[in-house]
Amino acid sequence: LLSTDSQILERCYTQYFAYNNANCPVLLSSTQYGYYTLTPPTGSVSATSYVLRAVAVGNQTKDTDCEKFSIDQTGNRTATNQAGASNPSCWGS
Repeated sequence: LLSTDSQILERCYTQYFAYNNANCPVLLSSTQYGYYTLTPPTGSVSATSYVLRAVAVGNQTKDTDCEKFSIDQTGNRTATNQAGASNPSCWGS
């Protein structure tokens, strides 16, 4: 989900020279399939930058190794476990 929204924002920037253009349909605050909630805090998407975040919900919270994910406009991807420690293996290869 985050990778898809990131790609949408990159296409938006290419077309409108801003990530926060009103014509950019990004799923910024919804729950997809009951596994994660996408919740960027206020200001996470601006004209020149963004940080998208996903937090496990429901049954997905049982995966304590990969609880939170984020991606930004530079492609920097992070993931943390339930204790808040970094876990890069959550993103896979």
